[in-house]
This record gives sequence, structure tokens and C-alpha cells, in this order.
Amino acid sequence: LILAAVPLVTHAQVENLLQNPSFEEDEVILNDQSYDHWWTWGWENGLNSTVAFDDAEYIDGTRSLRIEPIGSVIWYFIVAYSPIPLEVGTNYTATFWVKAEEPRPLGAKMKATDNSIDWGWTDFELTSEWAEYAFTSEALNAEGKLEFHCASSEVTFWLDFVFVYEGQYVAGIMPGGARDRGKAIRPNPEDGAVLEQTWATLSWTPGAFAVSHNVYLGDNFDDV
Repeated sequence: LILAAVPLVTHAQVENLLQNPSFEEDEVILNDQSYDHWWTWGWENGLNSTVAFDDAEYIDGTRSLRIEPIGSVIWYFIVAYSPIPLEVGTNYTATFWVKAEEPRPLGAKMKATDNSIDWGWTDFELTSEWAEYAFTSEALNAEGKLEFHCASSEVTFWLDFVFVYEGQYVAGIMPGGARDRGKAIRPNPEDGAVLEQTWATLSWTPGAFAVSHNVYLGDNFDDV
């Protein structure tokens, strides 16, 4: 008797058109005027909204994006990603995982980067548990952006594991969870860096189960 394990659909079976989909890499997001990769946009009282990386809540990797929206109208605070290369007339699917402090609405859509046209608007009802949400729509512009309209509710929520890919919704693209949680991550200076300064400040995010931290110093690089 031969038993074969058949894996579920994985990340590699669709091409994600977004970079930094699980917010593992540091980047400026709040009020990023370059509008490149992840950024935010606010209007009137929505300008007081905030976003931050959160390593206490996540569904993939080791952190998510915590969004604390303010604003009386849903579009007064927007979290978005651009640019996304698209083929006009082709269907694309956006999937993402969200958790809220308590049930609240969230709207999402695709939009041309020049703001000439938008499509795929979908209303979602978030819960206090991590869950996947998705919508599929036909691209109406060759370069687009994914927008999350966050205001009209001031309930905090977390966004993680965001995918945009060509075609219809593909079931089973699951987050990998906290990978390598036993290891330290995000060292500063970066791994492999060589510093010539006499004094240096070292920092890192410890492994989830660490009770102590060892730092090895020496004048022989191979030994260290």
C-alpha cells in the first residue's frame, strides 16, 4: 500500500502582483506621498487615522498592519496598494485576511492609478476572528490600485496576507502562519552588515519563545 500526500494549493500556484503582502518588510505607509506599494490617503477628520505594523496580531509571517480609522464617511480614510499591472478585460481576484476588535463593515475595490475609473466595489462584514475575504472583477485599466475604504467606523482592525492575482478565486491559498517563530528576526544592523564605527547599537525582534538573548562578539568574523 502506497500513500501519497497531496499538498493543498500554495502561494506559488498563483502569481501575487503585490509586494510585501504580509507587511513583513518595513516601509513608509502612513501618508506616503510617493503612492508606491502600500500607502494611505485621508480627508477631513479621516486625516487623524493611523496605521502601524503589529507583531502581536497576524495570520501570516510575524506581523500585520493595524488600522485605526477615524472619519464619518467611508472614503475619508483609505489604505491602498499601487501600482498593479493589469490586462484590460481580464478578471483579477483580490484576497485578504482581516480581523476586527468587534464586527464592523469594510469596503474594497480596484481603481485606475489615474483615478479615471474604478471597479469591483464590494462590501464586507468583518468579525472579531481572522477570516479570508475576496472579490473578483474585470480590469478596466492597464494600471490599477487596490483600495480599502476604512472610515465610517472607528473600530480597529488588522490586515494581513493580501493577494491580487489573475483569474477567478482560487480556494486553499492559506497563510503559512508564524514561520520560524523560534528565531530572532529583523536585526538592526542587517544580517551580514560590517560596521567600522567604534560604537554601535544592536537591536532585533527576539524569537517568540526566547527567555534570554546571547550576543557573540569577537575580532574574528568566522569565529563569531
